[in-house]
Amino acid sequence: MFRLHTWAAFLAVAAISLSTSALAEEKDKAPEIGKLMHKSFDEGGLRDQIKSAVKDKDFDVAAKAVKEWITEAKGLENATPPQDLKKGWTKAAKGFQTTLSTLEKAIDKKDAKAVEAAFKKINCGACHNTFKLPKKKA
Repeated sequence: MFRLHTWAAFLAVAAISLSTSALAEEKDKAPEIGKLMHKSFDEGGLRDQIKSAVKDKDFDVAAKAVKEWITEAKGLENATPPQDLKKGWTKAAKGFQTTLSTLEKAIDKKDAKAVEAAFKKINCGACHNTFKLPKKKA
């Protein structure tokens, strides 16, 4: 009987450890929002790489960059927005992912006008006005 209780206790501890580990891995998949946005929108970032490649009609380079962008953005809905403002975050994150998918389709079609139209659908204010931390006072 003692062995049965010992075995049951071991299984319970193992189950708790595995579930905690799974939660930690899921959180690890969520990108750091600031890093992703800098990688996306800073000078020379993914947006600039795609625009430059499309301007040069190098749609292979643009396709590679947009795929990287989509991969990076997939975890956004699991990220914790500033000030822990979760209301509306998932919808905003999915909207950004949808826009990136539209951009990818335009690049796959090698349609520069559709690429430009997709970029115009990126609404920075949709997140920044709701989720961004207020500016620090000097």
